[in-house]
Amino acid sequence: MFLEWGYPMRRGLCFAVVMLAACDGAKTPEEAATLGDVQVTDGFKYAGGVVLTDQHVLTQGAIVKGVEDTSVLDGAAKGHRARVTSRSADLNLAVLYIETGGLQKPAFADSAALAEGAALTAQVFDPQGKASLKTAVFKAWRNHEGRAYLETDFDTPDIATGAGVFGPDGKLCGVLSFKLGTKLTYVLPIEYATHGPKSLTAQIFREKKDSPGFAAKRAEAEQHPEPMPTPKSFDKIDEFEYSFSKTAIVGWMRILDRKGAASHAQPLRYKVEAVNEAQAKRVLAEGHLEASQVKWVAQADEMANLVKNMGAGFGAAWVKENLEPYEYGEVRWRLPISVFCPKVTDKEVHVVNLTLPDGRAPQPMGFNDMVNICGGQEDADGGAWEREWGFPVEVAKAPAAPKKPSKPKKRGRRGR
Repeated sequence: MFLEWGYPMRRGLCFAVVMLAACDGAKTPEEAATLGDVQVTDGFKYAGGVVLTDQHVLTQGAIVKGVEDTSVLDGAAKGHRARVTSRSADLNLAVLYIETGGLQKPAFADSAALAEGAALTAQVFDPQGKASLKTAVFKAWRNHEGRAYLETDFDTPDIATGAGVFGPDGKLCGVLSFKLGTKLTYVLPIEYATHGPKSLTAQIFREKKDSPGFAAKRAEAEQHPEPMPTPKSFDKIDEFEYSFSKTAIVGWMRILDRKGAASHAQPLRYKVEAVNEAQAKRVLAEGHLEASQVKWVAQADEMANLVKNMGAGFGAAWVKENLEPYEYGEVRWRLPISVFCPKVTDKEVHVVNLTLPDGRAPQPMGFNDMVNICGGQEDADGGAWEREWGFPVEVAKAPAAPKKPSKPKKRGRRGR
């Protein structure tokens, strides 16, 4: 899954860019987000934040880790001394206190009153401090690690975490919390930060109590301490493994593939590279695996499990869009070492890349013992897979002595 946004923090001042304005009267969501959402930075890292009172800002916890004193800059570039007053590592949130005041509190929503399909608005900033409004739809309630979250289709950068989210009535209903994928962005209801005797703002507000609706959401979520499942994506190949036999590099990758236009039915492309101590690369072999060296095994039972688990985690609409157009299976492959071993040396490490015809690829596969592999060494998994999967196997030849690397051509040194 994608993890909750957070950044390492150096000790030093933290600055927040804050748009100040009066908050009297009802506001549109756009007005509320423009006036209430802020940017927090230590000069190197960035996060979002939102005004809570005339002297308090709620922001991402990681951005102020190790910091006690902060400076706040308003829209007129006027500085304000501030300090961190409370933190929650569990929620990844912190409250900043602005000594000089000047901020005005927003109206707070009952997040449980939001209807599915409701429009949500947030203001986010780029690293240069330029603000833009983002809109999204509230899709469903989801339980994650014992808390209730608003699932939305916000498309926001990682540095926006902590920004306030405003409902269609212009009231603050939550903060951007974490992402699990493209347009799978989760909003932590504001009640987790502001309601209850143990909340981050317990010393600021008189005790705020949950509405009956949100109390029920909170109680239900506490019965589900497990995380939401990691969404399965057509675009990303994150399930793969590889090993080696006496005569080949052998492996598998599990993928979603389009029905009727399956990329697994086409040849896999391979490239084997060697990298020396100076980070200079050379290509040992590249081409396409023969059809006899690739096998596709459809996994209908696993697909049914995916549909069940993803449906429980993300809903039927997500399953229809992201799973129904595909089939699920395992691409098993075998790359004979004879195509590259004559060029292997004992002074380099080696990288094998595989690419599907549509451009998708797992992470590069690294080997620091290719000389031993070329010498006939076998890993138990590789040999077992090769035999179990019924790949044609050539007779292993007597191992050749490792070659010394040829003098590489002069080329630029890759930065570290």
